[in-house]
Amino acid sequence: MSAIGRHRSLVALAVAAAASPAGASSGSAQQSDAVHGAAQHPSFDEYLGMYGLAYGGAERRNRERAYARELELIDAHNEKSDRTWTATVNQFTILTPDEMQHHYGLVRRAAGEGGAVFAPP
Repeated sequence: MSAIGRHRSLVALAVAAAASPAGASSGSAQQSDAVHGAAQHPSFDEYLGMYGLAYGGAERRNRERAYARELELIDAHNEKSDRTWTATVNQFTILTPDEMQHHYGLVRRAAGEGGAVFAPP
């Protein structure tokens, strides 16, 4: 995965996790598992159903691969002993960089500059 892809993923995770610090109780089995051990993530089809999404053909395959990569990033983040927030699957999980910018105004900085800045679409 490219540095831009990792950065987009972490921005999406950070946006979603801002209201969900590690150890916070939301009653969610997924969050509880992420805090106490192996996370239980919805399958790709379950994810699509949760957010009312439908894709076909090549787009579905691309989104499913992106979902699998995001799950790896979520799990890797949650395995860190020094983390201060818990990553989870959310409505941002499979957004492309263009979709993130269009919907949320996030623009990546050049490599090495770190972070993202808000730039209204």
